[in-house]
Amino acid sequence: MASKNQERTAYAACRRHLMPILNNSSTALFLTSFVLSCVSFYLFVNYFPFPTNDPENLSRTLPWVLVLTPSSNNYKYWYPLALIYIPMMSFSGWLVLNKLFSKKTEERTFVLASQTLLIKLSVTELTLVSVALFFLLTNFSYASFYSYFINFHHFNYVTGPLNDLLNGRILLVDSRTQYGFLNIFLTSFIFKETLHFSHGNVHFLSMIFIFLEYLIFYLILRILTKRKVVAVLGVILIFSYHYYGMYPILFPSELPVWPGYTWRYFMSSMVLLLVLNWHIRRSTLSMMFSQAGVALALFWQFESGICILISYLALLFVDFYMSGQALDFKINNRGPLLLSRLLTLTLWILGVIASYSCYTYLLAGMFPDWTHLIYYTKTFNKGFYQGTTIPSTLWWYWPILIYGAVLFLLFGVKYLKYKFPPEHLPYLVFLSVFGFGIFRYYIGWGGKDEMKPSAVVIPACLILVYFANETYVKVNARSLTWKHPLRFLTNAFIALVFFHAFYDFCYWTFKLNQQRLLNYQQLRLNDYNVPKKNRLILIETNPPTIPFLELTRTLDQIKKYVPEHKPIALIAAKDHPMLMQSERINLAHYWYMNVDLYTQTELDAVVELYIAHAKYLFVEKELLAKGSVYLNNHEGKSPESNLIEIFRRVKDHFIFEEDIGLLYVYRKK
Repeated sequence: MASKNQERTAYAACRRHLMPILNNSSTALFLTSFVLSCVSFYLFVNYFPFPTNDPENLSRTLPWVLVLTPSSNNYKYWYPLALIYIPMMSFSGWLVLNKLFSKKTEERTFVLASQTLLIKLSVTELTLVSVALFFLLTNFSYASFYSYFINFHHFNYVTGPLNDLLNGRILLVDSRTQYGFLNIFLTSFIFKETLHFSHGNVHFLSMIFIFLEYLIFYLILRILTKRKVVAVLGVILIFSYHYYGMYPILFPSELPVWPGYTWRYFMSSMVLLLVLNWHIRRSTLSMMFSQAGVALALFWQFESGICILISYLALLFVDFYMSGQALDFKINNRGPLLLSRLLTLTLWILGVIASYSCYTYLLAGMFPDWTHLIYYTKTFNKGFYQGTTIPSTLWWYWPILIYGAVLFLLFGVKYLKYKFPPEHLPYLVFLSVFGFGIFRYYIGWGGKDEMKPSAVVIPACLILVYFANETYVKVNARSLTWKHPLRFLTNAFIALVFFHAFYDFCYWTFKLNQQRLLNYQQLRLNDYNVPKKNRLILIETNPPTIPFLELTRTLDQIKKYVPEHKPIALIAAKDHPMLMQSERINLAHYWYMNVDLYTQTELDAVVELYIAHAKYLFVEKELLAKGSVYLNNHEGKSPESNLIEIFRRVKDHFIFEEDIGLLYVYRKK
C-alpha cells in the first residue's frame, strides 16, 4: 500500500513539473522536431541505400589493399554524427514548425565582428613568443648522427615525388603524388636553388613549417581571446594533444611528415589566420587574401584542401544568414554580395589550374592529368563508414562533440537565456566544418588505435580554448560567490583541462630531452663513414638492417649501368632510399613501389613497361630470399608479394648479369 502511494506521489510530481513545459506550445514543437530528427537519423543510417564497392573493381584490386578496404561497408561509424546532425535538424525543424503554426519565438540579435575586435601585437610580444615556440619545438628535432639508417614510410611520400621532380619529371604528368601537390611542387624549387636535397633537410623544412604553424595558432588564440596568458596556455594545450598525443615514445620519429601534420596542413593553417583576419576586418583586400589562400590550400594537399574549401563555403553562407539577422549590419544586397564572393573564389581556383596547366604545357608540351589528385582521395577516404573495427573509447569522439556544440550555438544561441557572444560564431563554424572534414578521414583507419585523432585535433583544440575562455569570463562575471557549486565546478573543470595538457607537456618534454642527453655519447659515432653527398638519415640504435657502406657501394655500381638522372628498372621493397641516394628514378612511375600499387591494372602496367623498355633489371636480394615467406605466410596480402609477382612475370625476359651487393643485376635477353 505504501509503495502504491509513493508511485502516485512520484507520478503527481512528474505531472506537476512536466505539464507546464508540455503546455508550452513552442517547447512541444521542439520536442516534436527532436523526435523526428532522431527517427530520421536512425532510418537514414539503417535503410539508406549507400553505394558499395563495385565487384568488378574489387576483383582487380590487389589482396593487400582489400585487407584495408573491406567489401562490405560498416555503417556503425555514422552514429557519432548524431552529435552534429540531431541538434542541427532539431533546431531547423523547430524553426520550420514555428513558422507553420505561426508561433513567435523570442530571438536575440547577433552582433557581427567589427574593427573594434582587432588587437595590437607588439614586436616584443611576438619576439618573446617566437623564442618560446622555438624552445617548444626543439622536441621535434632529431640528430642525424645516430648509428642506424631507417627508411621512414611517410618520408617516402614526400621525398619520393621530390626526387622525381629533381630528376626531370613533372607532377601530374609523369609523376604521382599522394601527400600533396603544391607542397611538393613549390618546395622542389627550394631544393633546386638553396638546400641540398636530403631527408635531413626535408625534416628541417618541416620544422620551419611547424614553427610557423604554432605561431599562427598563437595569433589566432590571441585575437579570439584577447589574452596573452590564455593564448600561451592554448598553444601548450594544442602541442600536448597534437604532438604528444601521437606516439611520444617513438622519438625521434616521422611525425613532422605524418599525414596529419605540416606537409598536409601548413597552408590550411595559414588560411585559418587569413579567414579570421577577413572575418574581423571585412575589407576587400583581406577577403582577396583569404580566397587566394583557400585556392592554394585546395591544391596544397587535395584531401585537406577539399575540407578547407567546404568550410570556407560554410563560412560564406553562415555569414550571409547572420548578416540578415544583425540589427547593426543590415545589408540590402546580401544576395549579390554572396554571389560575388563565390565568383571571385571560383576565379582564384581556376587561376591556379590555368597557371599550372600553362607551366606544364610550356615545359613538356602536355597538360596535367588532374584526376591524379582524386585518385588517392577516392582510394583512402574511408571515413565513418568503411572501418573494420569500432573505436573503443570516447577519446575518438570528443572533437565531434566540440563541433556539434558550435552548430548547436549557430541554431540555438538566439534563444539561450544567457547569451553566448556570437561575434565569432561564423568563424567557429568554419573551424568546425574544417575540423570535422579532416577528422572523418582518420576514424575509419584507427580501430583500437586511440592516438590517431591527435593528428587532426587542432581545430577542436582552438574551439575548446575559446569556449573555455568565454565560459570562464561569463561564469565569473555573474553575481555568484565562490561557494556556489556551479561557479566552482566550472572553474575546476576548465583548470583540469589545462592542467592535464600542461602536465603532459612537462612530462614528455623532460623525459625525451633526458633520453637525448643520457644517450648522446652512446649514440654518437664520430668515425662513421658517411658519404659527402649523403641524402639519407642515420637514426636509432638498433642493429642495422641495411649496411650503409654496402648500400653506397651498391649505388656506385648502379651508376655504372645507368647514366645520371636516367630511370632504372628496380624491384625492391627499399627502392626509395636507393633511388634517392643514387640520384635516379624508377622506370615505373612509383617511388615506393611495394605499397604504391593498388590494382592489378597498375601491376600489369609495370610488368609491360619493364619488358618493353628495361635494358637492365635491378632486384633486391633480400626480397628474393624472403619471397616464399611473403607469399606463403601472408597469403599474398603483403605488399612485398606484388614485387615477387612482378619479378616472376618478367624474369624470363632477362638473364643474370652480376651481384653488386644489395642487388642482383639482370640483362635483357
